[in-house]
Amino acid sequence: MRQKRTRMRHFAWGVVTLLIGMMGIWAATQPISASRGQSTVPDNNRVTDGLAALYTFDEGNGAVVTDVSGVGDPLDLYIFDGRATDWGEGYLSVHHPTLITSAFPGTKIVDAAKSSNEITIEAWITPKYSKQDGPARIVTLSADPYNRNFTLGQTSSHRGGRFDVRLRTTITSDNGQPSVSTGSGSVSDELTHVVYTRRADGAVTIYINGVAVRIDSRAGSLSNWDADFRLALANEVSGRRPWLGDFHLVAIYGKALGVAEVMQNYRVGPEPDDTPPVDPTPTPLPGQRVSEGIQALYTFEEGEGAVVHDVSEVGKALDLYVFDAGRVTWGAGTLTVDERTILSSAFPAKKIVDAARDSDEITIEAWITPSDVNLDGPARIVSLSQNPHRRNFTLGQREGARYDVRLRTSETSRNGMPSLATAPGAVTTELTHVVYTRNANGTATIYLDGQPVAVKTIEGTLDDWSSWHRLALANEFSRNRAWLGTFHLVAIYGRALDGGEVSQNYAAGTRDGEPIDPVEPPPVPGSPAINGEVTVNLGPTNGEGAIHSTSQAVALAVDAGSTAGSITQMRWGLAEDALGDWVGYAPQLDATLADGDSEQRVFVQFRDSAGNISTVYSDTIILDRSQGADFGVSINEGAGWTNTTEVMLTLPAEARTAEMQVSNDGGFIGIPWEPYTLYKPWTVISYGTELIQPVVYVRYRNVDGSTSPVYQDDIILDLQAPTSQVTQTALGTSGLAEDDTVTPIVVSWGGDDNLSGVLWHDVQVKVGDNGEWTDWLVQTENSEAVYDAVQGEVYSFRVRSEDNAGNWSDFSTGEGVQTIEVPDSVEADYPIFLPGVSAD
Repeated sequence: MRQKRTRMRHFAWGVVTLLIGMMGIWAATQPISASRGQSTVPDNNRVTDGLAALYTFDEGNGAVVTDVSGVGDPLDLYIFDGRATDWGEGYLSVHHPTLITSAFPGTKIVDAAKSSNEITIEAWITPKYSKQDGPARIVTLSADPYNRNFTLGQTSSHRGGRFDVRLRTTITSDNGQPSVSTGSGSVSDELTHVVYTRRADGAVTIYINGVAVRIDSRAGSLSNWDADFRLALANEVSGRRPWLGDFHLVAIYGKALGVAEVMQNYRVGPEPDDTPPVDPTPTPLPGQRVSEGIQALYTFEEGEGAVVHDVSEVGKALDLYVFDAGRVTWGAGTLTVDERTILSSAFPAKKIVDAARDSDEITIEAWITPSDVNLDGPARIVSLSQNPHRRNFTLGQREGARYDVRLRTSETSRNGMPSLATAPGAVTTELTHVVYTRNANGTATIYLDGQPVAVKTIEGTLDDWSSWHRLALANEFSRNRAWLGTFHLVAIYGRALDGGEVSQNYAAGTRDGEPIDPVEPPPVPGSPAINGEVTVNLGPTNGEGAIHSTSQAVALAVDAGSTAGSITQMRWGLAEDALGDWVGYAPQLDATLADGDSEQRVFVQFRDSAGNISTVYSDTIILDRSQGADFGVSINEGAGWTNTTEVMLTLPAEARTAEMQVSNDGGFIGIPWEPYTLYKPWTVISYGTELIQPVVYVRYRNVDGSTSPVYQDDIILDLQAPTSQVTQTALGTSGLAEDDTVTPIVVSWGGDDNLSGVLWHDVQVKVGDNGEWTDWLVQTENSEAVYDAVQGEVYSFRVRSEDNAGNWSDFSTGEGVQTIEVPDSVEADYPIFLPGVSAD
């Protein structure tokens, strides 16, 4: 089969050469709207710096797609079969397989890329189908299916279509592999702007509609690019990899466009207007920051004192107060946190919460200079939270010198997990612009110094954000997640800035306009003579309130502090504006939460003998009755197996439970009492490869100090992956007739696991010796299936298996791979039709 493919490759090159010559003769007789001699550079506001080739598909008819870049010799493209395409106003529709290719090598593209060691591939397209395979070639600079400089393609799995880019470097294969792909389901049949950039340092980004959706790296240089390869659209140069859809614009740059430039081209759209070119500003311009959607802004211009003013001029100012002013140092437009402290708002950040809920988006921006790259916790840089376990968001710094962002949504935990983190080593002790955005589609991105460095989809909405969390810098409210370093600017937006806006703020620098004169902090409402506190289900040992309650019945611990001797009355309620009747002051009272599992807040107010009324004090607790109100414990929701010592505990408890102790040995020696929570991440103790079941022990204490019996659960730790292999392939009995080109292959496979047992399998298929492994069956419990094969091809099958503990085997190799050749029944080479020449 390899020899046959080689002959076909030589045949294909011969056909291409012949057809290009014939196309030149045919094209000369066709009416076209813009000839090579008449084309001009479009007068528009698209990025032109570094442009190597540009196709706007404005011809309207004919067989030539004109390169209108105005750079070097035009690299025009020729349509092999006009019957497979239709011209529209500003687009070319490819509705049947054909080939659109240059008559000459793409030398100017190769030269530009080699010179800069960078490339950008840009396309405005409308795929005919969201699922196309091959990968189907959208834009390619290549020779055949196995040799290329680059290819922007489309492929798919059972989960949906995705864009796939292969780039040849001195490190990758001649086929540009391994490739970089977007997520499954990222391709739609709508008009789409897709851009691939590769910088000289190897950083790779794929953008869809202006949003970075995949960030990766491909090392090596482009010095091994082949200058003889031709540029082609809608197919491989040698055929057999067709793509169907509409082309609106294609551009190739000999540099990596920055995020602002990608956004600039996206904003222009597929049909450039006559606006003069506008390039992004390369230098900081104070006063040019983005203001739309801002909710809070801190520029640290005060120079002294214990207040950092919110200068956003949006709603009620959310000023921050330095808890220990002696532990910070003011500079010119900076505040350095030298020792552990916290900067926090005096009241909840309701305006931020309301804006984020309305848009389902958020942006967290900080200009900072970290003092230490080895902080962990994560150390809190900017946090809208209540304690280490409850938050709306946190921008932090974690182990490995990584920035880490936790965002609470309806799909994440109340702690905002799983988080999005940068690669290790991203944190330095240099001035850094850090931005996190999350848009309504769920795309979350971290930018460092204007460039996207991490991206992830965070599903869910922001509807369940707590309205009672306060904003804090440099620590968590528990004071045990300290961050040290210098703040230059912090901003919160109630929407997701796009890449261009992030770059705009980066270019603007660290401050917005002229210094802000310090103003006095607003007075705290209520009588300054009365201080107080309320805690729901207060722990008698640790002095902290419980995080969860499994019952509506709770206990409120109230304390008027040093003024308690003069307090005569108090009142409470579940809403600040709906407090109950005044009752006699007591240090504890029973309360009933509202029906409905949710985070709830209780409010208490005090009155002294002189009639002074305090401000309203409050505390929150999460009502969750899903696990019942009886004591117990389960590991991983009662699972029998685990493949990691990191587990999740579910800890149901009776009403008014305030504290708990969790231990791996049941002795509880040195184990502190901690606030009661229904769910707790935990690390069980492993015993090497010995099959000893890890056990966790827990006991509870209520608000009155009564301690429960000890409860326990165990789980089996299975660290061994299963084995798997494809055991047999055989040709089916149908599909061998002369008029049928499909032959069934019966494929059998199996897996073995001597501990937790095999759960299911993934089966992959490869066509030919040099083909790619692609998913065929995913998470199937079957051990045999029929694959519909094309005659005249060689197919290989491999399998991997997952056991009930979550261990995956590697894909099978050697004897675990089965290969079978399907004999030719009908010889059918790939058809390429010449204009005016019969397909017969």
